[in-house]
Amino acid sequence: MTGRWTPLRSSSARSDGQAPEFPGDPVFKTLTAVDVSVRLDSPRVGSERRGIVVHVVIELLLYALNRLVGLIPWFMFAVVFSVLLQHMRVDVLVGRSFRKRTVIAIVLSTAVGAFSPLCSCTVIPLIRGFLAAGVPVSVAMAFWIASPSIDPEIFGLTAAALGMPVAVARLLGALLLSLAAGFVTLFMERRGWLDQPLRLEMATTAKAADPVTVGSASRSAAGTALPDRADDTAESGGCCGSEPASPPVEQKPEPWWPQARAGLAQMGARRFGSEVLRDVWLLGRWMLVAVLAEALIVKFVPPSVVSAGFGDNVVLSVVLAAAIGVPLYLNGVGAIPVVGGLMATGMSPAAATTFLLGGAVTTIPAIAAVRVLASTRVFLLYLGIGFFGSMLVGLVTAVFVH
Repeated sequence: MTGRWTPLRSSSARSDGQAPEFPGDPVFKTLTAVDVSVRLDSPRVGSERRGIVVHVVIELLLYALNRLVGLIPWFMFAVVFSVLLQHMRVDVLVGRSFRKRTVIAIVLSTAVGAFSPLCSCTVIPLIRGFLAAGVPVSVAMAFWIASPSIDPEIFGLTAAALGMPVAVARLLGALLLSLAAGFVTLFMERRGWLDQPLRLEMATTAKAADPVTVGSASRSAAGTALPDRADDTAESGGCCGSEPASPPVEQKPEPWWPQARAGLAQMGARRFGSEVLRDVWLLGRWMLVAVLAEALIVKFVPPSVVSAGFGDNVVLSVVLAAAIGVPLYLNGVGAIPVVGGLMATGMSPAAATTFLLGGAVTTIPAIAAVRVLASTRVFLLYLGIGFFGSMLVGLVTAVFVH
């Protein structure tokens, strides 16, 4: 079921050798699979039409089922890993990476961000708390870009659906993009161009709230520093459904690994099972929708159309991929099958990598949330890094992945 579906052709033909046309009937116009020996006013036309529709629906469902069978093992691994990660106190690593010297902190925050289960919206309250606590903008920016761009579960799903070359390109691209974001921001920061990273009202609100100490190692009454990914999708099914708590207060630093083990032990088998089932439902339904969208793309979008925009011309394909990622990127899970459908019809790996990286950072809800939080300079810097940086990564990908 991996090949493209070709409409059935009639054994009969018009006297002029052309395919028959059925004015006003989009089903017949699109599929042109009816026996042309049947008169248009024949009762058989209705049954033929219904048969065509049923045939197409079955084709789409079988294609989606075939894709789901291949993705389910990776999807379940991703869900289980995400649930475990949410209880391993990654916020401790986040906070402590911010306490290092600036250059080292940029590298560490990039690495920790690549493991954190946060999307472009849920990371924002964390960033607000860290900036209000005096964390350098450059360090926060590296984490800000890395966190929604990649994490272990998204890497696994990308490898399963799009192939290891695209998954590796996405991983390396996310790391390089985040490091570049941190060092570019550091350059601007040292020249005094980013002295006020938060909007005035946000800075006032953050300072008026409970004090925040960087390097958190315990939970506050407000909640956890790293929210559950599934909770963020509970209402909207996307990334920006709710706002997580700000970073908790740390009074005394403690080693990370004992806290991680304690968090896993406190979770218990029953809670672990319930959270896995919750994530399967909340994320799985969007995976199903995305796989069906992939099936529609593969079956009905002509390869010539996709190849013209996202195939042969590398520069054009990368620019278009970055542009459509702003309005069309769904979420980390849902975007993967859609890109798989586009790649099956001619999208280049470079364009796919650009879409996945740029869309994760510059999706419209994320842009709106960042604009509310950050000053104009920081907002434009974030937007420029996500948009133009993803295009640069795509162009580099075109050199190594074909």
